[in-house]
Amino acid sequence: MSESLKIKNIRKKIAKMDQILILMHGSPDIDAIGSAYALLLFFLKKGKKAFIGIEESIPSRYSFFLDKEKQNQFFITKKEADSRLWEWVIALDTSDVRLLGEFKDMIGKHPVLVLDHHATFHPYGAFHFNNPSYSSTSEILFDILEKELDYEKALSLYAGIVYDTGHFRYSSTTPALLRKIAFLIEKYQINTEWVYYHIFENESIERKKLSCLISSTIESYEKNEVIVSYFPLRFKQELNLNESDTSDLVFVGNSVAGCLFSIFVKEKKDGVSVSLRSRTDFDVAGLAENWGGGGHQKASGIKIKNTTLEKSRTELVPALIQHYKKWRENQP
Repeated sequence: MSESLKIKNIRKKIAKMDQILILMHGSPDIDAIGSAYALLLFFLKKGKKAFIGIEESIPSRYSFFLDKEKQNQFFITKKEADSRLWEWVIALDTSDVRLLGEFKDMIGKHPVLVLDHHATFHPYGAFHFNNPSYSSTSEILFDILEKELDYEKALSLYAGIVYDTGHFRYSSTTPALLRKIAFLIEKYQINTEWVYYHIFENESIERKKLSCLISSTIESYEKNEVIVSYFPLRFKQELNLNESDTSDLVFVGNSVAGCLFSIFVKEKKDGVSVSLRSRTDFDVAGLAENWGGGGHQKASGIKIKNTTLEKSRTELVPALIQHYKKWRENQP
């Protein structure tokens, strides 16, 4: 049985660590990257040996706040990680060991500390801290590293928080969080407009065209309360897109007027990934768990291998809609 820790205990534990491998979930978002990078910088400043494990290179849309030299030197592949000795593994923003992808076999080999904020958390590793009341893993790292911050760490955590709160639009945005944000902006003079631009705008022409193509796939159900959109792999091939242009496109359907539950199905070479969004108390995290996924109550995801987009359209999507219909029927 793993042991749950408190913030003050985590500070004491990480202060004693050396030879650390920092891990994130596959296809990491800016919250995962921002929290991992801030923690990496903390260890490097303390003279510790620390690295971040990645399955593939970080898309440019998600790496605008990273120092390129540090990224080249301290972001390593699984093969490189296997060739080194580790005293500790720290997994960030990853609610289930399966989401670590090819790095998941590291968990049984080393002492593991897990820091996460998802409602669908499945404890793993020797020690863990999971609190869904936090807006993001970056906010957790703020509380842990508050006295160790500098501009670069502050920028990383600010970017992670901005991303995971949808620029402070989601219900996870609390007065306590905004006080932390005010501290970061005031003390470290963060250029908030620059961060917003890189996360939510800064789109290539190809990505704009992709948004139009995805819009053409939109399907409406339950009097526009349920919106489904699709991203066939051929769209990526037709527009010759890089990976950076293909992320975070669930907004295309989710922004339709009247939408309360959106489903976005993205075709991949080895299966599909499905993004779910809710504007009500309909729990998409619990829904995603039925297919091995998870996340937040209003934002979650599913990854299914060895399936097709068409099979998802005829089997998975109707099943997801049926869950929503049953939930809706029981509402006052």
